[in-house]
Amino acid sequence: MTGQPQASCTRVDCFQCGVSTVEAAVTAVGYCPMFPASATQFYTIYTVMRYVQKSMAQLGQLNSVITFDEAIYCKAKEIQWRHEDEFGDTVIRLGGFHMAMVFLAVLGKRYGDGGLEDVLFESEMYGSTTIASILRGKAYNRAVRAHKIVSEALQRLLWQQTALSLTRRSSSA
Repeated sequence: MTGQPQASCTRVDCFQCGVSTVEAAVTAVGYCPMFPASATQFYTIYTVMRYVQKSMAQLGQLNSVITFDEAIYCKAKEIQWRHEDEFGDTVIRLGGFHMAMVFLAVLGKRYGDGGLEDVLFESEMYGSTTIASILRGKAYNRAVRAHKIVSEALQRLLWQQTALSLTRRSSSA
């Protein structure tokens, strides 16, 4: 460890205080003001993107980072592609929750027809409507729970087969 924990360290930054001697600049995360317009309209999204750019310029920042939900993210990317010269210094991110939902939808699409749908239905864990939502990545909590349970079941089967294989191998030797 290069640094010593300081008395002013909070739980969040105590590890960093212990391993670094560099004084980090104080930063802040801010939210845009409310705009009296539909959030899904291209003009509103464009206005928000311009507002963030102007705010970052006032703060002396070279780049703007904006996080959107899934529906607005797609439209924001379209705006960025259409106006590359204007938004070349803007980083548009998909929010973490929506990224997780997309990942769950990919898992559902990849493994749904490969037996996952049948396993969930035959186990009587969920009904068919809920399973359809899980495989589309929409029922987040249920989807995470279902994938954890299926993963646990598959790991147990793998370990059972590994133990059986080792037992057979040692008895034949």
